Amino acid sequence: MRINWLNLSTVGSAVILVGTMIFGLAYATGWALGGFLNLGDAGAYFFEAVFLLLAAVGMLAFLKSAIAAEPIVERRD
Repeated sequence: MRINWLNLSTVGSAVILVGTMIFGLAYATGWALGGFLNLGDAGAYFFEAVFLLLAAVGMLAFLKSAIAAEPIVERRD
């Protein structure tokens, strides 16, 4: 097995970029929805937690598809 450093760099950079956007969007959406509905801090924290959990699931799906498109480990046969 051999690590393809170019693919690792590509996947790592994409995950950092997309992850920053997705988690920022999830946090901001929870905060805005909690404030819009006048639920106070506890309601905002609840929505933030729900959206951050959904963002984590989305990031895992993105990571899985990115690694499928750009294999990090090359096998020598």
